[in-house]
Amino acid sequence: MTKLYEPFYRLTIELTECEREIIGSRPFKRLAHLHHYGAAALRTPVTHSRYEHTIGVWSLTAHFFPSDQLLRLVALLHDIGHLPFSHAVEQPLGFNHHLLTERLIESQEVAKILKKHGFIPQDVIRRLNENTPVSNQEKLLSLDHLDSFLRDTTLAGTCSLIPHESLGRLSVRGNGIETDEETALLLASCIVKDHELFLDPFNLAMDALLAEAITLYMADKPLVSMENIPHMTDDEVLTLLRGSWNKKVHAHLKLLFSQQPTLVQTDDESSAKLTVTVRKVYEDRPLIRHGTAKGREMVEKKLAELQELKGRFSFVY
Repeated sequence: MTKLYEPFYRLTIELTECEREIIGSRPFKRLAHLHHYGAAALRTPVTHSRYEHTIGVWSLTAHFFPSDQLLRLVALLHDIGHLPFSHAVEQPLGFNHHLLTERLIESQEVAKILKKHGFIPQDVIRRLNENTPVSNQEKLLSLDHLDSFLRDTTLAGTCSLIPHESLGRLSVRGNGIETDEETALLLASCIVKDHELFLDPFNLAMDALLAEAITLYMADKPLVSMENIPHMTDDEVLTLLRGSWNKKVHAHLKLLFSQQPTLVQTDDESSAKLTVTVRKVYEDRPLIRHGTAKGREMVEKKLAELQELKGRFSFVY
């Protein structure tokens, strides 16, 4: 049986034949060419791919639930529908990566692999949309978000936990990650630090500029239709934009790649050329094993800092 070594958590996982074939499929391989951190990857050290994140979530799932083959497939396929630069252009261009994920699971290439090994694509989709330890709507820290928070902050140099060393202090209770009081506070700190970076107004402005550049390109006799965008890689999208005749598209690319960015934040929204809004934060809570009231209060106090990140931010350039 084929084994896969995941270096972030230092886990060696035995692949089933179904998992091996999915990882080798074209839709899954595309994830290696999508920045997990969106357009912010162009100006920060957080440059890992959706592939690395997905393998991380899958390895954690296989570690905690080695015999749950369906849940392992959910972890492996949960992000397969992401667009180029992940969330950066999804909402502005009118796409939903959850729906795109479902379509790819039902697509001929992926569905054929699942059926070959006795799995029904609709069962994977149903489980994917339920509350599970991989992903949930219960405001509990899931395996999906655990990997994102740890991986992002580790690359940014702001993580106070060493992922592979802290793994032994983690367990799963219900649909959430459970740990000791000290580790829970460190996880809460990682959650806040990650939000501070991916919700940094300048990073959000990078996403907005990229989305606007694609919109401008699509309005000017494009070589591809908008429906093609979700199936492309980051480099393929940037190549399209670089080939545009639209001067505004090239102006946006210059802002995205400039070593001395000319984006300037302003308090005068009426003169702004670009405005971004932070409305949503991920209020994921680690469960605390044998914790004290004071310990829980400290974790809640740390996570309450997320609300301070909300607001509207304007730029001129």
